[in-house]
Amino acid sequence: MSACLRWWSRKFDCEKEYAEAYKQYSKTGKPYATRLKNNDHGIVLPLNSTKEWRTLPHDQLSFLHALSEFADLYMHINMTDRTPLQAVHYCNNTKTLSRFNRLMVDATDRALPLIVGKDTESEWKRANAFHTILSLCSTVAMSVLLGPEFSMDTSLIQTIMMYNTAIMPSCAKRTSYPRILRPFVWRLSPLCRAMKSDLTKTKIKLTPEIKHRIDIARSKKGWLEEGPMSLLDGLIETAFEKGCLSRSSDRGDDDQQVALLAEEIIFYHFELSTPVAFFIIFAVYVIMNNKEYSTPLREEISEALKLSGGSFTLDTLNHAPKLASFVKETCRFFRRVMKPIHLESINLSLKPGTIIMAPGRDVHLDPDYYDNPTTFNGYRFYDASRGTCTPHISTTSPTFLTFSHGISACPARVLATQITRTIFIMFLLKFDVELAHEEMPAYGFANGPAYLPNPSVMMRVRPCQKDVLGV
Repeated sequence: MSACLRWWSRKFDCEKEYAEAYKQYSKTGKPYATRLKNNDHGIVLPLNSTKEWRTLPHDQLSFLHALSEFADLYMHINMTDRTPLQAVHYCNNTKTLSRFNRLMVDATDRALPLIVGKDTESEWKRANAFHTILSLCSTVAMSVLLGPEFSMDTSLIQTIMMYNTAIMPSCAKRTSYPRILRPFVWRLSPLCRAMKSDLTKTKIKLTPEIKHRIDIARSKKGWLEEGPMSLLDGLIETAFEKGCLSRSSDRGDDDQQVALLAEEIIFYHFELSTPVAFFIIFAVYVIMNNKEYSTPLREEISEALKLSGGSFTLDTLNHAPKLASFVKETCRFFRRVMKPIHLESINLSLKPGTIIMAPGRDVHLDPDYYDNPTTFNGYRFYDASRGTCTPHISTTSPTFLTFSHGISACPARVLATQITRTIFIMFLLKFDVELAHEEMPAYGFANGPAYLPNPSVMMRVRPCQKDVLGV
């Protein structure tokens, strides 16, 4: 249906329609088409085709191109450069992740009193859960991206958050009009203009620091022998390795590469703050609605802290399988084709430019794969006999698709789940939290193929009593 005709069309229940399509098509091994937020269409592939598409190389199946089209990102930033993904792989090692963990812990420690309240305040404080957690995650993400001093740069964080918040609404605004009018909407709409202005302001703030880090990298040989100090350092080193930047001097294209690195930092911030915040928001909703989880999770992390010498390290998380299971259950509960492809398993040919998807949420709610799938079970993945979370929290499979699967699986899933667990459990250790409503509102809502947290839920928080924690 055209955008013009859709103005008069009635709304439909996304979750209900996707569930019906899953039963009618996916469960019988057939693909089906669905309309996306950008007025394009995607092909939802059944699970019996997984073995074929999960091994397709990046030049045939590109998540970055799909995201660029899906969210209209190609209109304002370069999303197709693979340097950010390669930089994440470069940072996916114990030494670097441990360093990032210290940044997360320190940033969370500094930000919590500013966002939620000081430890000395004993009274309950009313706050919006969605915006509180989103602000906290944005602060922590900035520390991992640029270093500890930038986690307190409120001006930069607020500007980049405003840009992030406007991405999907501006996409919906522009694509709600007929194609012939979209260039005018992009140029004249107050929403789109404000988003572009925030993007420009953010790049202006980032540019001097990126240039400074490049100069440091060029002046110090072996500067990353101990690993990158931040994701920006990892990006710069990856750009050196690829030849995008010269290690010795400016070849005359530094300004162009710096602008690209700034866009990649902005993309990193969006990916490490917004989806992570959504996971934590859902986890907080569960805790408020199921208080029986609070004490076991606190006790587990208290014991884990003792095993790691009293400091919150990366190893602390390794001793907290219940926490890992709880977060993985939160992830459960709550691609674009580059070249012509033929999937033999379902006899389907895909043209270049086709966006493909997997029926993730419906698979996660399928009783054939999960017992009592519509009931939240925080210990679903906890193996009590072994004291482990099985499978591991970041392990993907055809029936656990939160981070996609195969070659196109999210390369930052290890870092994302690390940030999620760290922020959530530190929040739970430091604060009591309860629902500020008489009864729990809906956790979230379906928005096309995505399931988003309810932004109107209010919580009440106060500092925990020290003797309750035992740490």
